[in-house]
Amino acid sequence: MANEKSGYNEKEVPKNHFLNKYSLFAPRTSNGLKNDYPELRDNIHFEKLTKAEMLFVWYYACEASPFANIDNDRVRAKRSIEMAYLKDGRLDIGSGIKSKMENLDFKEYLWPAIDSMQEYRMGPRVRKKRMVDRIMANFEVISDMDVKGPEFKDEDGNLDFDKQKKYVDSCKSIMATLPSLDKMAEGNSGLKENNNNDTDDMSDGSFMDSAMEEN
Repeated sequence: MANEKSGYNEKEVPKNHFLNKYSLFAPRTSNGLKNDYPELRDNIHFEKLTKAEMLFVWYYACEASPFANIDNDRVRAKRSIEMAYLKDGRLDIGSGIKSKMENLDFKEYLWPAIDSMQEYRMGPRVRKKRMVDRIMANFEVISDMDVKGPEFKDEDGNLDFDKQKKYVDSCKSIMATLPSLDKMAEGNSGLKENNNNDTDDMSDGSFMDSAMEEN
């Protein structure tokens, strides 16, 4: 039964959504999402947005939003307003604008911002993060090798200088590759692995169900 006072059905709220392993552009500080994430600041569709409007767009349109699974657009808009415009325990938004937004009558520049936010996908970012992490872990294994260890000796127990040279060449290649890996990691800055380890699954049928099917 719908809550007459709030106007939304509490059963529509995805209560287990925060069990998700990853989040994307999750609010970090009071400075606003565009300050927290330079990637968002560089998006021309977000230039005009105030901090509250940027938060609203994230809550309403990002697939990592806690309200992403609410199919009813008006309900999702209402919940997003309640979070994005909350200041000092009350909503800092005019009643007229609030009413319009709850009925999806947004300011014109909010629509392209909403569309743009919906284009940010977590699946590819998760795969890239895992790939970079795996490569870096393998690099660490190589760099930790002892050049005087048994792996670098011949059958007679003598140091094999050819193996040592190959190792040095491998290290040079690793050092040359690290800057590009760092750049890839920086491009993934909006992705955050949550600390909640209760589950490795993405509940509520969220993006991970289909992420591995994307090319």
